[in-house]
Order: sequence, then C-alpha cells, then structure tokens
Amino acid sequence: MINVIKTKNEEKTSKGITLIALVITIIVLLILAGISIVSITGENGILSKSTIAKEETNKKEYEEILKIIGNGLQPNKIINNWDTKTYLDEFTKEIKKEDKFKESEVNRKNDEIINVVTKEKYVYKITENEIKYIGTQGQNPPPDLQESDITFNLIPKEKYTNKDITVEIIVNIELKKYTLQYSTDGSKWTNYEKPILVGQNGPIFARLINELDEIGGNATENITNIDKELPNDATINFSGKITNTAKAITATVSQSDNGVSNVNIKNCMWIYTTQKEEIGTNENEYTGGNFTTNPEDLTLKCENPGAYYLHILTVDNAGNKKESISKQAIIVNEVDKTPPNDAKITLTSTRVDIGNTVTATVEVSDDQSGINIENCKYIINNSESKLGINASNWDTASTLSGITSSIPITSTTRGSLYLHILSCDNEENKTETVSNGVYFAQTVSIFSLSYRSGISPR
Repeated sequence: MINVIKTKNEEKTSKGITLIALVITIIVLLILAGISIVSITGENGILSKSTIAKEETNKKEYEEILKIIGNGLQPNKIINNWDTKTYLDEFTKEIKKEDKFKESEVNRKNDEIINVVTKEKYVYKITENEIKYIGTQGQNPPPDLQESDITFNLIPKEKYTNKDITVEIIVNIELKKYTLQYSTDGSKWTNYEKPILVGQNGPIFARLINELDEIGGNATENITNIDKELPNDATINFSGKITNTAKAITATVSQSDNGVSNVNIKNCMWIYTTQKEEIGTNENEYTGGNFTTNPEDLTLKCENPGAYYLHILTVDNAGNKKESISKQAIIVNEVDKTPPNDAKITLTSTRVDIGNTVTATVEVSDDQSGINIENCKYIINNSESKLGINASNWDTASTLSGITSSIPITSTTRGSLYLHILSCDNEENKTETVSNGVYFAQTVSIFSLSYRSGISPR
C-alpha cells in the first residue's frame, strides 16, 4: 500500500474545486427551477396555456350553443321577430348548457346582424348564415377622441350663412379596427360615411366604436353661423301725411334682425314709389339708394303728384332679405296756391245783454295742403270790415286751439262785436272770415213803484 502524502497547496485546491462545484450546481438547479416555473406560469407556460385552452373551450361551447339555436331553431326568428329575452328563455330550455345564457346580452346591430355578449364578455356575431366569435370586450377599447385627433371642416366657412352647413369629419387615427360615428343630439348615433348636411345651429358629436360595440369618448364641434331667420319688419315714421311737389317729407326708418347675424345696414335699400303692392327682394328694383346708419332719416321729394309708398329692403349678414312697405300713403299734391276755405262760424246768439257771453264755434279747413293750425288766429273787434290777411294786427292775435275751436265773446259796453278768423294752410295761403255781429244791449228802467204794506198812499 502506497501512502500518498498531499501538500498543503494540494489540499487547498481540492477543497476549492469542491466549493465551486457546489455553487455551480446550485445555480444550475435555480436556473432549471426558474425554467420550470416559467414553463408552468409564464405567458406560454403550462398554466397559461391551460387557462387559454379553457377559455377557448368556453368560447367553442358558446359557439356550439349558438349554432344549435341558429341551425336547429331558425335564426330568422331572431332577426324578424325580435324579442331577445323571450327568444332565449323559450329556445334555450332544450340546451344543456343553458346556464351559459343567464347573464348574456343580445343586441341587434341592424336588420341582418345580431351580437351576443356572454357573461365572460365574449362577443359573437350572428347572421342568418354564420355565427362568429369576434372578440372579448375590454381588451381593445376605442380611444377617446382628442382635439389633435379630429378635424371638423365646415362648408361654407363664412361667419354667417343662410344655407345648410356641410360637415366633413377627418380623424387622424387608423380606422381599420373602429367605425367613426356622429350625432347631432348626443343620443342618436349614425355611422359616418360621407360629409353630412346640418340645417341648424348646435353641437355635432363624433366618436369611435369597435365591432364589439365598445365606445370611445366623443369630440364636439359647435355650429353657430347658420341664420335662416328673416329680418323684422322695418319701422317707418313720416314727418307728415300730405306734401306737394315743391316740398320734401322726412321718413325715419329703423331696422332690426330676428336671427343671430344682425342687420347689414350698408346692404339695406329703399324706394319711394306709387306702387302699393310688394316689389320683392331683388336689389335691382330698389333704386332709391342704400342706407348708411340705423336708424336713418330719408328725405323724400317727388316731381309728380300722387299717393306714394316707401318700400324698405332689409338685409342681414347671412343674406336673408325682408321687404317692408309703409302702411300709410303720402299724398303729394301740386304746389298749393289756393287759399283755405272760409271758416265756419256758428254763434249761440246775435243779441244779448251787456255782461252776458256768446259762444262762437269755429271750424277751419283746407282742401289741398291742409290747415296749419299753429298759424290760424282770431281777433274780436267792433269792425265788420276785414282787416286783411297781411295786417300787422295778426302778429299779436290769439291762436285757435284746434281745427274746431270754441271762442267766448262778451262786452261791458253797448254795441256790436265781430269775430275775425285768419285761416292758414301748410303752403301759407291765408283766408280771412268775419262773423255776423253780436249786439250787446243795455237794459233801461223807465220807472219804479214802491209802497209799504197797510199804508195807503196819499
């Protein structure tokens, strides 16, 4: 037997190799253990594959149930006689896996497609010829539309329009997985296929929806530039009712709008004409001119006599037009050179005692330009002769109170008084009228007799 004597270095080397081998062995075991765990629990592990397999089995079971319902119990009943709860309650009684439908939802997408959503959120699309699993709700919901994702193009782009707006919706998101929808009330949604026409102001909403009927948050655009309302009737006030070919009349015109765009005063027009009926809204017919302010005073003058009407064409900023016609006609006469009519003077009496009063009722009139009552005067004096229409006495005379006036006549002395009336029309033609005389008498006592009771006169 040979004894091998190891040196100290050799002993150390032997021990070192043993420790390294142990560490390596442990690491290898840990790696193997990790691989085993991953193979069991990882994404492609045994447990995951088992879960997926179970899920796929569940999906297939649902699909088979739906096929039995569809093939054995006529799917057209679902489509044509739609009452999903009654249908499922009635026709799943024969199916052993009917418990699968206890928490399912059945939704009609259109006349040809029905979606069934199971309690596990599996979604199946059912048509008359096919039953297809299309996905699981919540796995890939549509994104919320942000301002940077979407553009609403409004045509026309004018600030105001009286036409329908064409709305083009452009989304910067790939739409293979989604459908773009729009709504004008936020509740009824329609698939967007081409630019749409909108006829009134208000919001327009857009959103994305996927095949599973999952919905993303919507984006909104407000339409504010539609104005289809006609302007209001113009307000027309004249400075008078009668004039002549030598004088102008003033019309004050105010215009307003009933819509959102307001009056475009520079596009508003007028014409002063003998036509009483409507002219229409063709600007070429309004030859009087345009407006510059609102309200505005128009100076109207005609060379020919007649009954004239003022027509106003009011235009708003959206292009809506409204014709307004003055309700009253302005009578334009030839230049009036005819004096007013003689005044009518009616006296309550032509003879009274001194101190009593006679009332004179006076009516003034003119057949052409009309009475200018502010310049009609009266004087009471003792002369039956006319003063003359241009006499200076009229400068300080009293003014009549109206077309019909009551004037008191009284005197403290005996004699006759006369009432002089100066009638003046709007063309400054004048007529003087003198009343009959009113005689004021003085009562004379010829004798008087007095006596005392019981005493005889001597």
